[in-house]
Amino acid sequence: MVAVLVGQDAHDDAPDWEFGYEAWCGTGKYLGLTFTRNAADAMREKLAPVLNDLACRVHLATIHSFCHFLLRNEGRLFNVLSGKDQLIFLRDVMKRLRIKDLTVGMVLREISLAKNNLIGVDEFRALYDGDRTMQRVADVYEAYDQEKLSRLFMDFDDLLLETYHLLNENELVREKYRGTFRHLLVDEYQDSNPVQMEILKILVNGNEEGASFWGMR
Repeated sequence: MVAVLVGQDAHDDAPDWEFGYEAWCGTGKYLGLTFTRNAADAMREKLAPVLNDLACRVHLATIHSFCHFLLRNEGRLFNVLSGKDQLIFLRDVMKRLRIKDLTVGMVLREISLAKNNLIGVDEFRALYDGDRTMQRVADVYEAYDQEKLSRLFMDFDDLLLETYHLLNENELVREKYRGTFRHLLVDEYQDSNPVQMEILKILVNGNEEGASFWGMR
């Protein structure tokens, strides 16, 4: 993706949460999304000496940090729940529900998989109707989300899901970011999961015109 970004700008006269707070310059800004922080950092380092002052037209971030930025920028108040803290948090929820024979890791994987596929609690229950184990996972899913909401927490999956809902349901917000980032480039596009894919589709106005999706470096 770096080579493409450089080539386009060369012909255009023109926590982990480090996205886009610097001053912006010019118009027709580029948004470059990756799936790891290391990839974003590597591309940023390669672009800076080539583009010089034009580098501020290219905003590189992981998709999670972009979602974090967008939600914060739209006034959402929350803290990110991740890593060991997330496991402890979920374990405590399971203890309150007296669920002892399911592992925290297994439950978290099922909840994450559901959210990444835009499957809410009610649909999850319906999908696993008759499966006692998965119905108990659904109980944890519901309680986990309620507890996070009450304590203003979001996990990484929530960052994606809440961004999707905000962009999908709020026309003013949707058009704001379509106008801000006129060119969207996505590294390793083929690795996008369903909720990430939906966010990308919204940003490019429901189709792939004006966007570049790259599956290799």
